[in-house]
Amino acid sequence: MVTKKFILFFSILWLSIVGTQAQITFEAIPQKTVVTYQEPVKIQYRLSITPSNKEVGRMDIPAYTNAQIIERKASSNIFIENGNSTMEYVEEITLLPIKVGRLNIESATVSVAGKKYKTKSFHIKVKEQTEDQADDHKEQENHLLILKVSTLSPYVNEGTVVQLKFYTKQFEFLNSLTHLSPPNFKGWFVQPIKEKNNSYQQETINGEAYFSRVVASYVVFPSQPGNITLDPFTLTLALSNNFFEEYEINIKSNPVHLFVKSLPTGAPKNFYGLVGQFTMKATTDKVKLNTHQVANLKVSVAGTGNLSLVKIPSVGVPEAIEEYKPVIKQQFTPTLQGLKGTLEASYVLVPQEGGNYQLKVEPFSYFDPVERRYKTITPDPIELKISSESKRVNKKNKDSLVVEDKPEKKMEFLDYSQNSQSKPEENSVVVNKSNFLYGALFVVVLLGLFLFFILRKKKNSKKKVLNEDPIDKEDKNPKTVEKTKGKKNLEPALFKLKKIATRGEDKNSFYTWVEEILLEVVNAKIDQADQYLSLLDLEEKVTQIYGEELADEWKELLLKSQIERYSNLTDQDSLLEIYDRVEELIQKMT
Repeated sequence: MVTKKFILFFSILWLSIVGTQAQITFEAIPQKTVVTYQEPVKIQYRLSITPSNKEVGRMDIPAYTNAQIIERKASSNIFIENGNSTMEYVEEITLLPIKVGRLNIESATVSVAGKKYKTKSFHIKVKEQTEDQADDHKEQENHLLILKVSTLSPYVNEGTVVQLKFYTKQFEFLNSLTHLSPPNFKGWFVQPIKEKNNSYQQETINGEAYFSRVVASYVVFPSQPGNITLDPFTLTLALSNNFFEEYEINIKSNPVHLFVKSLPTGAPKNFYGLVGQFTMKATTDKVKLNTHQVANLKVSVAGTGNLSLVKIPSVGVPEAIEEYKPVIKQQFTPTLQGLKGTLEASYVLVPQEGGNYQLKVEPFSYFDPVERRYKTITPDPIELKISSESKRVNKKNKDSLVVEDKPEKKMEFLDYSQNSQSKPEENSVVVNKSNFLYGALFVVVLLGLFLFFILRKKKNSKKKVLNEDPIDKEDKNPKTVEKTKGKKNLEPALFKLKKIATRGEDKNSFYTWVEEILLEVVNAKIDQADQYLSLLDLEEKVTQIYGEELADEWKELLLKSQIERYSNLTDQDSLLEIYDRVEELIQKMT
C-alpha cells in the first residue's frame, strides 16, 4: 500500500516537472526549394519559446557559399494564449543564388537557457535560366521592386502597412512605369493609401546607389490566423532601344511571408473583433432642460485600427425620454500609420416627463496590439435634470421633429396726437411722390443693364456648347447616378463610362465612376436599413446575394478601382477592357 502511494507521488511529481518545462521549437522555413539562377529566395528562421521567461543567446546563421545575402530582417513578438506566454523570434534572410546547381543551407544554431538548439539542414535546387529569362535579367539588373511591411507577425484584424518601392540605377526610368498588377488579396481587407506626390529618394543597397520611388501603399487587415503569404506585385516598365522602338519588361516584387497570430482568449462580452488604439466619448448639449425641449446626444469612437468593424455602442434611454433614430457619420483615412478615422452617432432626445434621469452608454471594448491586452472604455452616465415647464412640440413623424418656441409679438401703435412731433405734414406727400419717381427710374435702368448682361452670357454659353466635345458636357461626377433599382437606370452611367474609356484621358474619373456603379448595383438590392453598412459587411452581403464567384469578381473590380484611382501610374490602354468587364458583371448582377 505504501509502495503504491510512493509510486503515485513520484508519478505526479514527474508529470508536473515535465509540464512546467519550456516548449522550444527552432526551424528554418524556405520560401521555395527550386529556383532559377539569380532569382531571390527567402528563408525564415523561427524560434518559439513557451513560457517566454527564458534567456536567449545570439542566433547564428550559417554561411552561404553559392549565394549572396541581399536583405536581412529581424523581429520579435510575445503573445498569450490560454494563460501561457510565448516569445517568438524571427530572422528572415533573402538570398540571391550566384551559381547553378545545389545551394546547401546548413543548420542555424541558438542557445536558450544555456542549451543549444539547431535547425535541420536542407538544400535548394538552382536551375539555369531560359534565354528569355536571361535577357530579362540583364535588363532587370538595374531595377528592383521591393515590398515592405510594418510587421511580420500581426494579430488577426490588426492593420499592417504595406509599401511597394521601385528602385533603379537610371533616374530617367523613374517615369517609365506604365502598369501595376497587384496580387490577389483574398483573405485580407485592403485600404489603398493615396500617394501625395511622385517624389524620389537616393538610397544605397548592398553598396550600390539607386534612385527610389514609392509605387503604391496599402493598409491591410488579415482575417485568419496562421502562415499567410503576400504574393508578388508585377510592375511593367516601358523602355526604348532607340528613338523609334519601345519594348516592355515586367519586374516582380518579393513575396512576403507573415505569421498572423490569434487574439488571446478571455475577450470581454462586448468585444466585436476591433483591434487598434481607440477613444470613445459621449456628450450632450444640455444637462438641464424642460419637458418637450430637444437635447442632442453624440456618441463618437475615434482612433487607428480596423474601423470597419466599429459598432456604435447602444445608449440606455429611460422610457420618459423619447429617442429618435440616430444620424451616423463616418470618416476614415488610410495613412502610413494605419487606418485612422471617426465614427459618430447623433441622437435627438425629447423628455416627456420631469425628473432626474441617467443616460447609460454601453461599454466599448477592443484589443490593443501594442500593449497586447483587451481594453474596455466605460463612459460615466450622463445626468439629465428635466423641469416640467412645457413647450409645444409638433411631431410630423418619428424621424423628423419641429420644436416651436416663438416669442409673442406685441402690437405697436404710432402716436399721431396733436402734440407729437412725428405727425406727418401735407408737404411730405409731394416729397414722397418725387422720391418715388426717381426711384422707379433708377430701378428701370438697373433692370435694363441686368437683362443686357444675361442675354450676352447666354450667347457666349451657346458658342461654348457648339465648340465643346460631347463628353466634356457630361457630368463626370458619379454622384449623379440615380439611386433606383434595375439595369436600365445604370445605362446612362455605363454610357458615360464607355465614353471616358474611349477617350482614355481621365483615369481618375473613369475609376471613380467604376466604383460608384459597382456600389450602386449592390445598393439597389439591399434594404434601406442597411445603408450604413461598412465595406467589409457590404462584401459579406454581396456574397450572400450573388454567390462567391460573382462576389469575388465584384470585389476584385472594386479594389482595382480604388487602387488605380490612387496610383501614380497611368493605365489608359486597358480602360476599355475594364469597361467590358464592368458591363458584363452588371448584366450578370441585374
